[in-house]
Amino acid sequence: MAVSAYVHLFRLLLGENWAPTVVYFSHARPDGPTLHQRFFRCPVQFDSPLDGFECPAADLDRVNVRADAAMASHASLLLDGLPGERPDAAGMVVRLIHALLPMGRASLRNVAKAMARNPRQLQRQLAVEGTTFESLLADVRSDWCETLLKESALTIDAVATRLGYGHPSAFIRFFKQRQGMTPGQWRQQHLGGR
Repeated sequence: MAVSAYVHLFRLLLGENWAPTVVYFSHARPDGPTLHQRFFRCPVQFDSPLDGFECPAADLDRVNVRADAAMASHASLLLDGLPGERPDAAGMVVRLIHALLPMGRASLRNVAKAMARNPRQLQRQLAVEGTTFESLLADVRSDWCETLLKESALTIDAVATRLGYGHPSAFIRFFKQRQGMTPGQWRQQHLGGR
């Protein structure tokens, strides 16, 4: 539902003829015929590591010719007036890691690029805030580990892939260092025979 809502939103902004390049779903292909292809008007891939879609980067930069400048100015004033401080660099990095991790793109270079900084600038800024990129990445992976391991249908290899590890052994070492046991042992202890 969320993916179709975003595609619909893009069509409202960019025109009814807009279509993504490809759509991804993490769930298995449904039995029998579906309306996926008809609605999205592009290839649809199931059993993917993420739910989402691809589109040309230029589509994100396209100007909405029907946009109301007065309304945009009003919305900007409302957003600027919301309580709270702007997020610190570490908070922004954590959000970007969450977004990029399922795609295997949660690297310092990619996160810095998304924040319009070079990697060294970002490292210095995180150091001022008392943390490092590697520490934030490890914390996000640690948070996701248990959630993914509770999905008994996912193999340890699949969990490692979703967490952005190139090889399952690196994930197993990381997990054992954090939890004091292997992912398989953790599953046995927490899920039993399930």
